[in-house]
Parts: sequence; structure tokens; C-alpha cells
Amino acid sequence: MRIYSHPQTRVPISGMRLAPGAILQAGDKYASSDGKWRLAEPCSTGMVLHRGWETFWVRPNVEPSPGSSQLIVCLAQADASLVRRRSSWKLITPQHRAQDPRVDLRADSLFVGELLTYGLIAQSERDPEVYTLTSDGRSFARSI
Repeated sequence: MRIYSHPQTRVPISGMRLAPGAILQAGDKYASSDGKWRLAEPCSTGMVLHRGWETFWVRPNVEPSPGSSQLIVCLAQADASLVRRRSSWKLITPQHRAQDPRVDLRADSLFVGELLTYGLIAQSERDPEVYTLTSDGRSFARSI
């Protein structure tokens, strides 16, 4: 869990920032133009956040699950990436890529989804099938 500040008033909120692709849930809050953190309207529950939207969304008082935390530490320590193969995710380290790109470790889709929701991993600019740690993800891994 992290502490964020409202962009205009610096009012703090604890939780995890939502990244593009996250699906809004009841209880999520956004940085309102009136300087307060406001609850999402009931009609916005289920809405998907899109890249380029300027609204700052936070899921209050949550942190990644233990499984997601272990996965992010593993990604950071091994300098690994995640690759989506059909309906599963595979963890690939630089050593595996150099030796044999077919040697992969599976990653649980639930944990990968959590890391995507909180912006701790993102799609690689070089390869759309590869997902790597973001700067927030690296920072989060160091804090565990």
C-alpha cells in the first residue's frame, strides 16, 4: 500500500493507484477537481480505464496479494519478463531467452492481472506480447 497526494490540494490517500486497463470497482476513488478524493459513481463500476485519461484513480486501503508480491519480487530479482501464451502467462528470464526461449515458468493469471491493475507491470514498447516491470513496479519490489 502506498500514500498518494491529491494533485491539487495534496490531501493524502492510502491504497494502490489504478493503471490503464484496470476495471473500476465499488469503493475506488478519484482526484476530483474540487480538491477532494471522491467515490466512483455506481454507474462507473465495471468501467475500464483507458490510456490517456487524465483522472487519477486509487483503490483505497488495498495492497497486492502475497502471491502478486512474490511474483513482482521474482520479476525484479531475475530481471524477468512475462509473456502471454494463449490463455496462460509465462515468466521468462534473460538466461532462458539466451539458452532456450521455450524454457518458461508459469505465472498465475490472477496475480498478473493484479500487477497490471496497479500499474506495476506494463506492455513492452518493443514487443506487445511481453510485459515488464514499470518504475513503480521496481520501486514496489524494493520496498518488500
